[in-house]
Amino acid sequence: MVGLLAGVTDGPMRVFLLSGICGSLTTYSGYAYAVHRAWRVNRAAALVAWTFMPLIGIGLCAVGYEVAGSMTN
Repeated sequence: MVGLLAGVTDGPMRVFLLSGICGSLTTYSGYAYAVHRAWRVNRAAALVAWTFMPLIGIGLCAVGYEVAGSMTN
């Protein structure tokens, strides 16, 4: 996917997309590591983290989107 995006985009859009892909991979690996460690210690906590960490992240994205929208109007 990175190669495809690098081939069909240029300039700032290429940088934006490629850094977004790298950022999402590091975020996911951190999330997977945290849930895996919690699973080994406390499975109930791991299930809570597995469920609520993505929901909180999506909620914070929505908040950021709204704040950015209010700053441009």
